[in-house]
Amino acid sequence: PEGDPYALPGLEETHRDAIKHWFVTFWQTGRAPTKWSDKTPKAIRDSIPSIDITGPAFELYPALKDAKTILPKELMESVEKPMQNWAVGQYLVSVEASIMRQAMSTILDAKGIALPMHDGLIVPRSQMELALKAVKQACQNNLGREIRVEVQ
Repeated sequence: PEGDPYALPGLEETHRDAIKHWFVTFWQTGRAPTKWSDKTPKAIRDSIPSIDITGPAFELYPALKDAKTILPKELMESVEKPMQNWAVGQYLVSVEASIMRQAMSTILDAKGIALPMHDGLIVPRSQMELALKAVKQACQNNLGREIRVEVQ
């Protein structure tokens, strides 16, 4: 979707940190959290029950209702059933790492500089176009489609 991926229908902006935490928990476990763990920061636990995020998250991202469908068939068959939900998050981390690794290789092959960071790359302004093209091409190669890429 366009805009903030954590802007869920019917939920206020004030719940954004809780929504982000819901997604982190979802990808770590492969399922929607039914309650916040004791390790969840108190401000998030006091903000909104995790269960109240599930409906709006599934409304905006219906594929999450059965997250295991994200796994390629051959991978799904190689993972024991109790671990399949967990494998979804691990698989997505692997895909993201492949995209970043390929984009960085493209930039370095062009004698550019790229430093990885969470969900992005740091490049000199003079290499911004090169990096943008490299990330888009890596997404196309790994996902078979373009994704939204932001320059900050």
